[in-house]
Amino acid sequence: MTIAADIPPRRQPDDSTVSTCLFDLPADQRSVPIARRLTETYLDSRTHCDEDVRHSVTLLISELATNAIRHTNGIQFRCLVRLEQGAVRIEVEDRGGSHSVVRPRRAAADDESGRGLQLVECLSKDWGMRRRAHGPGSVVWAVVAAH
Repeated sequence: MTIAADIPPRRQPDDSTVSTCLFDLPADQRSVPIARRLTETYLDSRTHCDEDVRHSVTLLISELATNAIRHTNGIQFRCLVRLEQGAVRIEVEDRGGSHSVVRPRRAAADDESGRGLQLVECLSKDWGMRRRAHGPGSVVWAVVAAH
């Protein structure tokens, strides 16, 4: 497991605070609560991140990490959480072989899964997917407004 964070936050010329937490975890379901805890710990250390934003970001990291594990054949995934002016950006990068475009599906009322990207769509002000720059896999990202 690799964890890195640039602490303390760097000051940008426009005086906005940009700070990033980055970690790699094994592509195993047991890694999802670890990703959630690392994200919570990171956001808790930032005084300007309110409870609703922290909850939304933590839920989205959990959903995207689960998808990275469930829908790819990679052996690890990478999470990025970055505070930006007025928002929190999250990215989950899988290292699997799939390059298919991700889209929310409409789960039936009795389906036990299939609502993760609907949550991403509802809780973020913007989200999307791109291919990894090097090697197989993709990056799913979301931006949550910091109230």
